Amino acid sequence: MYHTGSKGHEFKVDANNRHYPKPKPPVEPTVEAYSDDKFSPTQESMLESAFNDAYAALNGHGMLIYHHFQYTAELTCNTRAHTGMRKEEVIGVVIRLGNEGHLPLKWSSKSVLELNDFIDQFEDKQTLFIRLDDMLDHLLSRPSRPNSSAV
Repeated sequence: MYHTGSKGHEFKVDANNRHYPKPKPPVEPTVEAYSDDKFSPTQESMLESAFNDAYAALNGHGMLIYHHFQYTAELTCNTRAHTGMRKEEVIGVVIRLGNEGHLPLKWSSKSVLELNDFIDQFEDKQTLFIRLDDMLDHLLSRPSRPNSSAV
């Protein structure tokens, strides 16, 4: 019943020979550093997206930021025929983004009066609407949209 010696089969395994390739190491996470006074690319896209969404919610259609509107005398006579964003709506969007941490510290720590003074320079005095293209070009310090007036 009991026998001495080795019985069975002997297998040699080559660790370098695999049926499936070795898995790749995980990709390093991308961490974007936010500056205290400059907008990062992610913050820029969130700012533009927030203004597009707010404009669409207020006026029923979107993409104001990608169009450069010329205000004519016919449209400014009747404010109901012309759509846009007023100063208090723009200030509300900026305050909301600052509270959510999507703006640089320089802009999220401004008071309503400071924001009012800044946004006032982009207000069309005839229609009382804010020129969002010009305001965003000034904030972002570069022409980020195709129809931008900042070159």
